[in-house]
Order: sequence, then C-alpha cells, then structure tokens
Amino acid sequence: MREVLNYATYDQGEILFDIMGFGRPLDAEVVLFLPGALSFAWGGVIHTLADALGLELDEVREVTERRAMDRDIEVASGRVTAGTMAALRFEVQGIVGGEPRVIVEHVTRLHDDAAPDWPAQIGEGQYETFIEGELKMKATLQLQARGGDHNDGGLMATATKVLNAIPAVCAAEPGLLSVLDLPIRTGMHLAAER
Repeated sequence: MREVLNYATYDQGEILFDIMGFGRPLDAEVVLFLPGALSFAWGGVIHTLADALGLELDEVREVTERRAMDRDIEVASGRVTAGTMAALRFEVQGIVGGEPRVIVEHVTRLHDDAAPDWPAQIGEGQYETFIEGELKMKATLQLQARGGDHNDGGLMATATKVLNAIPAVCAAEPGLLSVLDLPIRTGMHLAAER
C-alpha cells in the first residue's frame, strides 16, 4: 500500500517539522526516524494484513529516504529553507522468508518538484493498493474534503472508519478487537440530504 501526497496544505507544524523532520537538516534526529518509531506507528497495519493473508512474519523492517529542495518554499505551517528536508519516503515492510511481502510506503512532499524520481502524484495525491500474484491488481483512491483539500479528505476518511466501527465495537463481547473482527461497513442508506 502506498500514500503519495503533497503535505503543503497540512497545517500541523508540530507534526511536519518536529515529528516528521521537514525543514530540518537531512540528518536531523527527529521522532519519526528513531529506531522502531515507524514500526510502532504502522506495524499494526503490517501485522493485520499478514494475519489476513495467513502469513507468518519473520520481522518488520524500516526503510527511509529524505530529500531537500534547492530553494526556499512556503507551506501552510511555515517556511522550508533550501537544503533542508522537503520530501520523505519510507517503507514499513513485513518480511517473510527474507523478502518484503507486505509493504506500507509513504511518499510525502511539501512541493511537487521535490524528489521527482520518486513515485509520482496523480493530481494532489493518492492512496494506492498493489496486489502481486497470478492476478495483479492496482487500486487508486483520491480523497478530498468538502473544501477540496486532499489532506483534509485523508483525515476525514480515517475518522470515518473509526466512527463507523462504534456500533460493532459496542455490540462485541468484551476484549480486544482487530479490524479483522469487525464487519465490513457499507454506505447503504447513508446518503445525507443537502
């Protein structure tokens, strides 16, 4: 699975600059690059997908790359100066038999010109799912909130998944639940009147 987005409109300076390291030197020590931080944040997705596919993971690996811009840029939450991080790419990989079999990849830019050799955005960005096998599949999803912003659309889609799970979680027996334990929610009869 891959997220390819331009985060320039994501007005969360603490997350972008302090946690993710945008606008910092390429070798800056920030929370996202601490050993195990990516696995802590996205490892649950890797383990859930592996469980759903019947795979037993040998390990979870982290791969990161950072790129700078050759000029200063302005984004919603501040300024990124030339030579500091303006693009980030990472993978969290579920390893089976020494090979990455389940991968979550993020390609995040603060300007469309940053890291042009990395996977390209479609419009302002997208979420992609790739399945390799006898039948190869690729699904692309683009999200926008009512105001048209793709970053707000991603945040709303995340919140919607959690909110729609509330009835099933409340009806479940006590204990821990995985997304694999919850029913698939459809959009039947959910259209809002305008």
